Amino acid sequence: MEERTPEELEREAITEIDAMLKTDPGMLKSMLADKGRWLCLCDMGWEAVKKEIKECKDLAAALSVIALETGMEPVTEEEAEDMFIPNLTINEFYHLAQCYFSSLCSTLDYDDDWGGLLEKAEQELQGAASSAA
Repeated sequence: MEERTPEELEREAITEIDAMLKTDPGMLKSMLADKGRWLCLCDMGWEAVKKEIKECKDLAAALSVIALETGMEPVTEEEAEDMFIPNLTINEFYHLAQCYFSSLCSTLDYDDDWGGLLEKAEQELQGAASSAA
């Protein structure tokens, strides 16, 4: 893997955060809650890699099928590297995908909570500023 500069890593992190903020957590939650749809999406991901996950790129491709269905950015090989287990079975893939997308859902909820708090604080500051004027 090639060495990246701190600037490149920072740009990549900002791009990933921007992509996450554009993702609708409601869509992701409903996908996870609808077990039939979830299994179909996992099957689509599994089939996309011809029922074999031997390398990180296979895992990234399989998870990307699911991600793209929810309007998310594709999963990168770097992201898949952290989760990769050679020769995953279909049941292990379902579980790994469930954990991955559930954690994203939690992260997006957390971001929404912070966004709401920041908006409320901004309104309070504006109210205080107009009261002082």
